[in-house]
Order: sequence, then C-alpha cells, then structure tokens
Amino acid sequence: MKVPKVLKSLRYSLVAVNSLFLVTGFILLTVGLIALNTYNLYGILVTSKFFTVPNFAIATAAIIFFTAVLGYYGAISEQFYFIAGYTHVRHTNAEYPAGSHYVQRKVPANQVRRQALRKKKKKNKKTKSFYVALLVVILIFEITITVLGFELQNKAVSEIRRPMIESMQQYGKMDVSIAWDNLQMGFECCGISGEQDWTFNRLPVSCCHINPGTISPFECTSGLAYERGCQSVLGEWLGYNAYAIGVTAAFVTCLQVLITAAAAWLAYRSKFEEVELER
Repeated sequence: MKVPKVLKSLRYSLVAVNSLFLVTGFILLTVGLIALNTYNLYGILVTSKFFTVPNFAIATAAIIFFTAVLGYYGAISEQFYFIAGYTHVRHTNAEYPAGSHYVQRKVPANQVRRQALRKKKKKNKKTKSFYVALLVVILIFEITITVLGFELQNKAVSEIRRPMIESMQQYGKMDVSIAWDNLQMGFECCGISGEQDWTFNRLPVSCCHINPGTISPFECTSGLAYERGCQSVLGEWLGYNAYAIGVTAAFVTCLQVLITAAAAWLAYRSKFEEVELER
C-alpha cells in the first residue's frame, strides 16, 4: 500500500507535531483563565498565592505559543536541526557563484566555504540555543505549576482563614459585603466556622435561607442560619481548582515531552534518511 505523501513529508510531520504543541498551550491557557476568573470572584477572601498558579499557567501558555511559532518556522524553512537541537547548514554552489568577489580576489574556494559556514553556524547556534532555552523554561514553569497546584490544594482551607477574618471586620463596605453575601448565598454557609463568628447584633440576611413567598421584614436568626462555616466549603472549592490546574500542568508536561521527543526524532532522522520536502 502506498504511503500518503503527507505522512512521508518531514515538513508536514513537524507542522503536525507543532500543532499538537500549540494545542497544549491552549489547554493550559483555558484552565488558567477559568481559574483566574474563579479566584477573582472572591479576591477579597483569598491570598495572592491563589493568583500565582493561574498567572503562571497563562504566562507558560504565552511562551508555548511563541515556541510553537519558532517550531513552525523551523519546519517551513526546513531548518530541521534547529528543532532537533543541532546546528546544520546547507549550502550549494549557488551560494558561491563563479565570478564573485571571492573568486576575483583569488581566495581559495575551500577557505571561502569555511568562512561562510562559520558565519552561518554562529547565527544558527544562537537561534538553536534560544529555542532550547524556551523549552527548558516551559518545562520549569510547568513543573512549578504542578507543585504549587498540589501544594495549594492541601493548604487552601488554612490559607484563606486570615483574609476571611480581616474582611469580616470590614463588612458593611460595598465590595466586602457583596463578596460575603455572594459567598454565603452561593455555598449556603455562614461566617467562617459558623454563625457565631458574626459579632453584630443581627446576622446578615445572606446567612439564612429565604423561602419563596417570604414577606419583609425578614430577620435572620441563629435558628434559621446555615450550619456550615464558609472557610471549609470555600477552601475545598478553591483547593479543587488548584488541583485541576496541577493535574492539567502535569498532563501537559508529559504530553509535551513526548511531542518534543517526536519533533527531535523527526528532525534528527533527516541526517540519515532521504525525506520529501514540499516546496
């Protein structure tokens, strides 16, 4: 059976590999943006550590996009060793045409070639090093995201206690009141550990479930208040989001290692095999 021409083309194969690499960037970007938007809903009640993880994910995704562009450049321009991490320079006699100023000065042809090769190798080495450096940075960032995500999952409940106590004392300010009311109504909880955390004479209305048809004035009392404290339910929910980012980063890291290995192998094999190049 005849192998499709697309599958035999090294250029198309590398484009496909870089497309998969680009997809991992979109996955990381999507998860990071969702988590960042989630944490922003309760920004007053959480610490900056919760924003570090999604920000890392978004920054890593941006680097992945830029690296994928370099990968596409390497595939389309046939600089395969640029992707594999090797320096490779092709030259033909067309680069040193007869009658050039080198020949007119009667400089030996082999010396001319060595000088040209030296210049091209120096340029390619810089580009190659930059590409490899980006891959290393991506790997470091993704490992960091994974570690921070799993660590934050275990510490989420205790991490939010201090900002919750501080914000509760400022209840009455518009932004603080909105955050607390949304939290208590959304998670059906009251206070930090329970309704006893509220030191006011009366509990906020958001601490109680209001049955349909209730007519004002409505007073939220201890008997009607939600039993659960908000620290545990909010911490578990935030920890789950941090865990989701960590798992995604770990999955993307493993997938990118395979993708990078495939790209390097496809590029490296061109040294020993005759491959088809679409022009």
